[in-house]
Amino acid sequence: MISALIKENRELHRQIDKLSKQSAGAASGAVERTLRSIERRISGSLDGERTTGRRRSTRVTSAKATRKVTDPQLLERRRQALAKAREVRAAKRASRQQ
Repeated sequence: MISALIKENRELHRQIDKLSKQSAGAASGAVERTLRSIERRISGSLDGERTTGRRRSTRVTSAKATRKVTDPQLLERRRQALAKAREVRAAKRASRQQ
């Protein structure tokens, strides 16, 4: 497995060199994207990560982050902070208009 990774790493480095020379003359977006993708594959191979497969879904983590707040004390503090921010904003607007 290690020898296969070394072989793939050499091939990818050759591709990077080849594309770098092409991009020196004409710096196109496609060449830059290709270079970045090859570099990601190389770093993934060196880190021991899988180079293919699905990414994890972020739905699970985002659902945890957006739970409703039910603590009455916290809700009251938020309401007070919001009211204070509104007052400050209104005072700024009034001072600008005068």
